[in-house]
Amino acid sequence: MYLYFTLVATLLAEGTTGMPGPIRQSGSTSITGGSGHSSPPHIVLVLCDDYGYSDVGYHNIKADGLINTPTFDALAEGGIKLESYYVQPICTPTRSQLMSGRYQIHTGLQHGVIHPMQPSGLNSSFRLLSNELQDLGYKTHLVGKWHIGFYNNASCPWHRGFDTTLGYLGGEEDYWTHVRNPGYDFRRNGIPDRADATTENGNTSLYSTKLFRDEAVGLINTHAAANPITPSGQVPFFLYLPFQAVHSPLMATKHWLSVQAPLAAFDNSVDRRTYAAMVQNLDFAVKHVVDALNITGMWDNTVLIVSADNGGITPGGFNYPLRGQKATLWDGGMRGVGFIASPLLARVGYSYHGLMHVSDWYPTLFSLAGGDPTTRPYLDGHDVWKALTTNGTSPRTELLHNIDVFGGLGARGFGDAAIRVGSLKLMVGNPGQGIYHIPPGCRKCVVPTSRGTPCVVDTANTTLWLFDIEVDPRETCNLAVSRLDDVDRLLARLAVYNSTQIPILYPADDPEANPSLRTGDEHGVWGPWRPDPTSVPSI
Repeated sequence: MYLYFTLVATLLAEGTTGMPGPIRQSGSTSITGGSGHSSPPHIVLVLCDDYGYSDVGYHNIKADGLINTPTFDALAEGGIKLESYYVQPICTPTRSQLMSGRYQIHTGLQHGVIHPMQPSGLNSSFRLLSNELQDLGYKTHLVGKWHIGFYNNASCPWHRGFDTTLGYLGGEEDYWTHVRNPGYDFRRNGIPDRADATTENGNTSLYSTKLFRDEAVGLINTHAAANPITPSGQVPFFLYLPFQAVHSPLMATKHWLSVQAPLAAFDNSVDRRTYAAMVQNLDFAVKHVVDALNITGMWDNTVLIVSADNGGITPGGFNYPLRGQKATLWDGGMRGVGFIASPLLARVGYSYHGLMHVSDWYPTLFSLAGGDPTTRPYLDGHDVWKALTTNGTSPRTELLHNIDVFGGLGARGFGDAAIRVGSLKLMVGNPGQGIYHIPPGCRKCVVPTSRGTPCVVDTANTTLWLFDIEVDPRETCNLAVSRLDDVDRLLARLAVYNSTQIPILYPADDPEANPSLRTGDEHGVWGPWRPDPTSVPSI
């Protein structure tokens, strides 16, 4: 089955709500992954920034029902929902693991995000997913937010396996002006693109969600025209589409604000209502992308993936009923919204509960494109395609969330760390605030009450937690005292991972990065400022 979205040849105006059309049968052949595909599938990978677990329609119905995502809901219902899918608590670590297939302890990006003046980035010697797909014959495109380093040219996306690039190098830019003080941050194929910015908020055509949407649609149309479908297939197409939305600053267009429920429905939270408008705009943007794939005939051979990069963060995003939010090791910070939609899926309409991590996309998509991930022994990800598409047992049995010793080793030598083994999750150190954040306007949301024996009651001095996530997904019952053998077993697994950790890369800001020091067309623009390494082995 696949989703058919009706759309006139020219894309609908911003003021059109554009509800998804009906689902109809497709005669396409299913795919199972592995090498030897005569016509590899097109791959569209959408990343939603700071997207709360409760902020997609098929989750928030149980919460407040105030955020509408008709496109996401229809795609997920006609595809496979990923309901035990984990990302990282913040932007850079998720993106680095998505593109490299490696845990952040193996990239040096264990701590924090990359700030614009830090001479830091994902090691330019690493082969990325984009490099793999490009070498397999894919036309590769990046539209959106990079945020895994730009201090030298070798770190920038136009040198990391993409045929074309458009968007931000960093994060937290203004949605219209594309400025993150004190510089401008918007480039096309490495060149500053000042035509796509305005100093006056409100110009809908320059709002980043629409810019990225229109660029994606244009790339699809161009690819289809230049590479017609033949009996032997079509040149494969990879689009990495990491939207800025719905990261702060919370900025929405007038149209999408106008179609939201009254402010009172959101308990008078302007931020929550603005965020809802941003989410709905994002949902509509993905609808345009799917429409373009349908109109060009490319959808019949496309695998679409939608993923959050981390949990939502108040006052806009929420993760109810999960505990915690962005920048925490609680599941609210890491259990991501995710789903797959494709006419190539033999089975659809179910939720997959096998353990999966964002690092798994690299080997999974590499295999799907015809590569052999067993030739990449350094990957921490798993090829999960067969398990996902048959609703089978996940090959992933454990997951290292992180080990971060930047602030010190702590009492157990792992700093702030978390690991999942089977259904058990262990956290040590400081995982961040474990608060249950209730979305404004939710009338059914309830903060869980404290539980008695054998649960440990949290105090300001608690530094050890053990949860059985399958039994207790809201992380209400700390079993660290009652299940000491399990604690020791998971600590031993942490020690094994810790023995493979490379030094943390988190340098101080470099004043030479200031955009005001750049000259010519680069003046006032964020961009690479240090020389490239003289020798970069490809591993």
